[in-house]
Amino acid sequence: MQRVQQADVSSDSLLTGAELALLCNKKYGLYHDMALKCDKLQLVTDRKLVSVNIYYAYYGQINPRFPYSEAEYLSKLDTIANAVNTWGQAEFVRSFFAEKPTAYRGLPSRPRWDTAVSIRLYKSPTWNDALVEDWFLT
Repeated sequence: MQRVQQADVSSDSLLTGAELALLCNKKYGLYHDMALKCDKLQLVTDRKLVSVNIYYAYYGQINPRFPYSEAEYLSKLDTIANAVNTWGQAEFVRSFFAEKPTAYRGLPSRPRWDTAVSIRLYKSPTWNDALVEDWFLT
């Protein structure tokens, strides 16, 4: 990935899709697919539990074929990075990728074909539920 190799990794700047891809590759050794996920906790409140999921599929995967070109993959990650920046969670995401891969509560330390790894944004000490109120249709 040529554009990823030139990504600016700086804790003072906004997170970019290229940086997100580079951070993922540094931690897991592959450019994994990612997506925003929102679960709604309806039992007690209508709180939205927002996370960035990291899936097993990765750029360059041949069988099954990864569905995105490099440009499409980076565009998708730019969208995720934009949301993370809007919610003020860039440092939280960077710190997640800086940590050693660790299994948590029976979940895998790395993305597997049957289980994603989640960056639980709602667990951030600076998380604000109000910022995502209109972001997801639930």
